[in-house]
Amino acid sequence: MTFLSFGFSFQDLYDPLALQKLDTLFLTKLAEEDAVLEKRLRLARKIPLSSLEESALLLDLAPYVEEFVGTLFGNEKEIHALQQNTCHLAPLYQCKRLFVQRQAAKATSKEDALSFNGEQLKKEVIAFLREPYTDLCFARHVVKALEANNTAFLEVAKKYAAWALHQDNPSILFRLPRKIDPEALIPLNKAHNICTSPHRTPRSGFNCTDPGVTLEQALDQAQYCIVCHHQSKDSCSKGLANKERGCPLGQKISEMNSLRTQGYVLGALAMIMVDNPMVAATGNRICNDCMKACIFQKQEAVNIPSVETQTLDSVLNLPWGVEIYSLLSRWNPLNLKRPFPKTSSGYKVLVAGMGPAGFTLAHYLLNEGHTVVGMDRLKIKPLSQELLTTPISSWKDLQEPLSQRIPEGFGGVSEYGITARWDKNYLKLIRLLLERRSHFALYDGVRLGEALTLPQAFEIGFDHVALCLGAGRPRPLEILTEKVKGVRLAGSFLMDLQLTDATHEHSLTNLQIRLPILVVGGGLTAVDTATEALAYYPIQVERFSQRTESLGSFPSSLSKEERETAEEFLKHAREFRAGNRSLLEKGATIVYRKRLTDSPSYRLNAEELDLALRQGVRFLENATPHEVKVDASGHIESLVVTTPQGLQEIPCRTLLISIGTHPNKALEQEDLHLKTEQDVLISYKGKDRVSFFGDLHPIYEGNVVKAMASAKDGYPQLCQVLSECSPSPTPDLFEKLDRLLRPKGKQSA
Repeated sequence: MTFLSFGFSFQDLYDPLALQKLDTLFLTKLAEEDAVLEKRLRLARKIPLSSLEESALLLDLAPYVEEFVGTLFGNEKEIHALQQNTCHLAPLYQCKRLFVQRQAAKATSKEDALSFNGEQLKKEVIAFLREPYTDLCFARHVVKALEANNTAFLEVAKKYAAWALHQDNPSILFRLPRKIDPEALIPLNKAHNICTSPHRTPRSGFNCTDPGVTLEQALDQAQYCIVCHHQSKDSCSKGLANKERGCPLGQKISEMNSLRTQGYVLGALAMIMVDNPMVAATGNRICNDCMKACIFQKQEAVNIPSVETQTLDSVLNLPWGVEIYSLLSRWNPLNLKRPFPKTSSGYKVLVAGMGPAGFTLAHYLLNEGHTVVGMDRLKIKPLSQELLTTPISSWKDLQEPLSQRIPEGFGGVSEYGITARWDKNYLKLIRLLLERRSHFALYDGVRLGEALTLPQAFEIGFDHVALCLGAGRPRPLEILTEKVKGVRLAGSFLMDLQLTDATHEHSLTNLQIRLPILVVGGGLTAVDTATEALAYYPIQVERFSQRTESLGSFPSSLSKEERETAEEFLKHAREFRAGNRSLLEKGATIVYRKRLTDSPSYRLNAEELDLALRQGVRFLENATPHEVKVDASGHIESLVVTTPQGLQEIPCRTLLISIGTHPNKALEQEDLHLKTEQDVLISYKGKDRVSFFGDLHPIYEGNVVKAMASAKDGYPQLCQVLSECSPSPTPDLFEKLDRLLRPKGKQSA
């Protein structure tokens, strides 16, 4: 199927030699339009630039990359339309900055502004406009009036804007950044150590709970950014001095926002992908390290992740957008160090674990020309041959509602740990970036150390083994000295919920929880666990009710405890059907030993905690678990906690524990030759080398983006170690692994 210009084919997009020719063609086209810029680019690929010089070069280059890619894929009209949309909306942000923020907000006090007759002022504004009111229309006329010094209109507009600023849920034009109080980041109601939200955002089912942001909202945030890389103050990327680190991946955020405000959407995506080619796995509702280090520390930070994700979505929604994103992960002229992949190096690397660290590392190693084998202990649903060999014209063809999506097993914590707040359809994009590469093979259902040991890996012909095995064992609740029914680990619950189709209407999974639910812990995993348990319970009892109705009665073999539980589920199902959801008002409570404002979830991502409380989750602060009480059948019936007021007994039928994990040293303990060091690399029997990434490394443990950063920071060291010896002569590596690890008849991709 021909869909590319310049004589390139779909297969060429994955051929290093063809991509080198594509790069040469780009340089030729660039020289024809701007010979000086072309020379600057060639020189920069040879001699490193300062950060300021590099930013200036990439910003000058990005529009040409956008134009070239548009021509290559034949979607110049659609890309031009994105640019025009930005220009069309520009007066909105110009008016907001020059008039609403600098004049109207300062001219009138809140008390006086609220005394104005807003509806009458709006009528007067419309009389000047002589057309139906919209914020954009208002903004255009204000900008013109400022230029013409039309004081009559500006006075009316100023009063109207002052009034609109103080209304509930103001529009983008009249919403100004709020001042930040670190002790009051989210609205709370407090009573008897229990924190709840004064607002409600009903949650129903397991479709994606994040609607994303609109073009107008994304541009509003990009315009809010002061683009401070010019002064080398881009703390969002580099980190605040002696404080927050900033983006773990070091993305060029200020440069991205600069291009976004100019309308260069594809250019902005190319800028992101210089440091984060796996951007589909980050962004909105995943990471916010950049926001915490934003230069705005006393007022709301720029919502950088939302701009990043909306930029990616804008490109994905172009014709052939999936293929454009895929191409930029391999060929990207803004990437001065590796604009296109190397040809085959002969080295072979085993990457154990296909979570964020693993799939990111695999990508970098493939671009360095190495053969990569990805291995994961989970069962991974294979991609269809059509997806692997046929270009995708529409991103929508890959998407499906999360409530109907069958978990594929790929992505580690991105698949089983992250909840419905993130669109997991993005994981298919990540898979395509890897599994379409001829030097990559994926083996699932294989645990390193069992089906394949480290000595075997080196004997087979691997030159290096990279460990990306994720977090270690969850920490237990010390007061639990024996197994109690209704008590389980939060991580185990989330994994079972998401990998066994438990949320699907026709699922046969027997994942049972009962109300009320307590979650011990204060981190984001505890927050996710509480929200998902609260959303799952109505689905669980409704499914139970339907199946009981189809049977006509309970089986006579049910024990007394089972019959009581069944009757409880049926009763609750009837109440939910009748529209009574009061059961959920105290259905899930997070129990934390310190104040809410001390909790990791509040400090790391208060927005997620706020959304959980809005969905009905409660937060019991200053409560330390003291004792678990059980009923006659050995099932938990309450949790006794120590509070400042003394002991308090809280009803509980499901207790989920989320109090952190131990360092992951499982493989080190199994193999005495393995020794961990405070570096990316660890030694194993002299010349054979093993490296560790993500949660296996003390610097990079804790979240998805840090795990990905470990791969970005560590792969150069891994490549350096490889270069110190010759590659193992194993041309039939995939065949050997097929015989050892695949069921008979199943061939390597």
